[in-house]
Amino acid sequence: MIGLNAYIEWDIAELLTFHRSHGMPLTQLHDTEGPLEVWAVEAEWFSTAALGCALPFRYGEFPGLPVSCPMEGYVNRLTSAQELRNLVQDGFLSRCDVRPRCAEARPGVWIEEGARVHKEARLVAPVYLGASTKVNASAGDYAL
Repeated sequence: MIGLNAYIEWDIAELLTFHRSHGMPLTQLHDTEGPLEVWAVEAEWFSTAALGCALPFRYGEFPGLPVSCPMEGYVNRLTSAQELRNLVQDGFLSRCDVRPRCAEARPGVWIEEGARVHKEARLVAPVYLGASTKVNASAGDYAL
């Protein structure tokens, strides 16, 4: 089960291996900041013991559960507009797997086909230029 309140890059095979090796019906991903809304759940247990429980699962509902599974991948909890902006910047700077659907002209500079940039314009990463963008020679240093 996956909550939709964060952008998370994780290895599902690692979670399932961890979950199976502990023999418990409920496992939850954690990073250095705490629990994430990603769980491995045994279907039989969920359809019987967990029937009628609140989602997302809360600590204390089921004593000893969930088992905490540490992860080291990229996480952005998306709790504010600033964190959404950080996710976009991290994608443009290759800190996560989010990428624009265009060519990266140079590290952190993404330019859609059809965009026009004067050869004297200076673009400072991270920056994204859409297809109808025109950047003149007099443009200063602009970044996202």
